[in-house]
Amino acid sequence: MSFNLIKFSSPKEYSKVINQNLNNLKELEENKYLKEYLKILKKETTIDEKYSILYIKRHLLTNLEYNLESNLKFSKIPFFLYYFLRILLSIFQSLIKYDKKNNYNLLIDDWYNNSIKSFYSFSDDDFKDIKFKIMNASQINKILFRDLYKSIFIYFKTRKIIKILSKELNINFKFIHSIIILNFFTGRYLKYKFNPKIILSGNDNGFPYLKAKSANCKLFTIQNGIRGKESDANFTYADLYFSFLTKESSYIREEGGCINEKHIEIGSYRLSEFYKNYIKTPIKFDVTYIGTYSNSIENECLLKHFFSHKTNEVESIKTFNSLTKEFPNLKFSYFPRNNNEIFELEKSGLISDNIEYLDRNTYNIYNVITSTNLILSSCSTTGIEALALNKKIGFINQSGNEDLNPLFFNEEIEFKKNIYFPDDLKSFIEHILTHSIRIEKYIKQDFDAKNTILNYIKEYINEKES
Repeated sequence: MSFNLIKFSSPKEYSKVINQNLNNLKELEENKYLKEYLKILKKETTIDEKYSILYIKRHLLTNLEYNLESNLKFSKIPFFLYYFLRILLSIFQSLIKYDKKNNYNLLIDDWYNNSIKSFYSFSDDDFKDIKFKIMNASQINKILFRDLYKSIFIYFKTRKIIKILSKELNINFKFIHSIIILNFFTGRYLKYKFNPKIILSGNDNGFPYLKAKSANCKLFTIQNGIRGKESDANFTYADLYFSFLTKESSYIREEGGCINEKHIEIGSYRLSEFYKNYIKTPIKFDVTYIGTYSNSIENECLLKHFFSHKTNEVESIKTFNSLTKEFPNLKFSYFPRNNNEIFELEKSGLISDNIEYLDRNTYNIYNVITSTNLILSSCSTTGIEALALNKKIGFINQSGNEDLNPLFFNEEIEFKKNIYFPDDLKSFIEHILTHSIRIEKYIKQDFDAKNTILNYIKEYINEKES
């Protein structure tokens, strides 16, 4: 049985194609060769098949959509050579930077530079009673030297079936297998060196959960943003998931094959941290657009199939600029993703004299939201954060992708190309200014989210120790 996923060629096709691919992936578990591979893997790694199949589905989808260079780069290298070069490199990394063996209750995943402060807002005082370690667990790929023999054994047990699967699934399966094995051995490294009870990560759409399973610990993840049906948001796993959204609005994750053993509604974690020191400010702007133009330049090649990000954002900004003519008495502002974005807009002729462009060094995004009546963006997480603060929100979607903001599909608060209000932007704005949204359907904001998370961590650790 041949297995094929469909490639995307334009944002307009995205909705139909992603749903078809998700349905095709449901059939994957019936593939007899994959079943055989999963049995071998479970026997040699002790990782339950449900985690391995989830990981395989995730990589099949992301490799197809993002066309990862690594998948192509190693396609002509003999499997034996690539496999052992990768294993030896990971062993070498563990030898040159030695980690002292110790026991920790908690590993905190510092998945990007300074995430401890900029995302988690953690301090040592938060963990007075918990033995913890901060490390980039998402990226660590170290392997114990003693596992070299085990890696050789797994190679000879799986090499034939991997060759068959590469042909059956129409993909370089050795790449996926190598990632699975690397995460398995890395998990064993984490278990041996640190023996954690919990790994906590804000990288909810990217943490390699096979590491946590191999380390025999629980994985707690904090949702760091709202996503549509992008491939990297599908087929994720968490033992305990601290969710932005209510259970009622998390159906998109379920459609995408995500597994959360326990779902805790906390709303926006970063908004919760901001609110602790919030001082009410007067309304300064009528309408603010949250820009993502600089992100569109950085990730154009990765995101063009999803929503032609640069094209979409340019058209959305032009649409926003035109609002100043429709509503000359309103005060407009633009909040950039980074300060260089304003320079890029100026270079592209997208600056309007009727809009105040805000400096990120002066303004905090949440201060901007609280001092604005209406928040607009193309597809920013800030939209639902503004909703949690009881603000009016709307989206300007010029991409052609109907699933750019699927969460609010039935609210009609998205100005879509040739779908809603195609000729009358003014009536769209008037609609969202008067439209009432049942906020609790989408988000139940916990304004003490950090303590909620810490309490769940302490509760689990105490349970394990007793």
